[in-house]
Amino acid sequence: SLAGTLTLTNAADSFSGVASGTGGLTIAGGSETLTGANSYTGGTTIASGAGLNLSGSVAGNVADNGTLTLDGGTVGGAVTDSGALTVTGNGGTVGSLAGSGVGTLGGTLTLTNAADTFSGTLAGNGGLAITGGSETLTGANSYTGGTTIASGAGLNLSGSVAGNVADNGALTLDGGAVGGTVTDNGALTVTGNGGSAGSLAGSGAG
Repeated sequence: SLAGTLTLTNAADSFSGVASGTGGLTIAGGSETLTGANSYTGGTTIASGAGLNLSGSVAGNVADNGTLTLDGGTVGGAVTDSGALTVTGNGGTVGSLAGSGVGTLGGTLTLTNAADTFSGTLAGNGGLAITGGSETLTGANSYTGGTTIASGAGLNLSGSVAGNVADNGALTLDGGAVGGTVTDNGALTVTGNGGSAGSLAGSGAG
């Protein structure tokens, strides 16, 4: 049980147990793998040059200044990506995404409670699914797997996405660009800054 912060200075192992409590975890060096369902609420910090491989879960926020790899893993809180984020073909789930780092999507990154702005870039052949909350993307994102907005969820786009967007919730183009087709079965809003898309399909409201 963590009542304070546990700091790993030279991480090189896999922990399959469960860390609980109100404390947090800092990975200051090396790379650690967590495969269990960890419930500690104090948050996780990854230092520059360090790494966390997550096939299990952590309950709180993750401050990623190094490398975070989601290999089917789940972050209950927000990921602030100021380093590198990798999502494998097994996908990954986070509450929300903030920061200005880089991301590589090999599978689908799912946001369950989006509430932040991500100004970095997401690349790769994976996709983005927003199942709850509202996310803002301001960068030039080149991932090709497409973007899905669930009913009740939202995407505010002043940056760009390369692929298709399936909008079952609310898509707002605020000077933003969609390289592929927008299938609007929810609500589409274009602000005074305009917006562009490859093509428009669906039966929603615009």
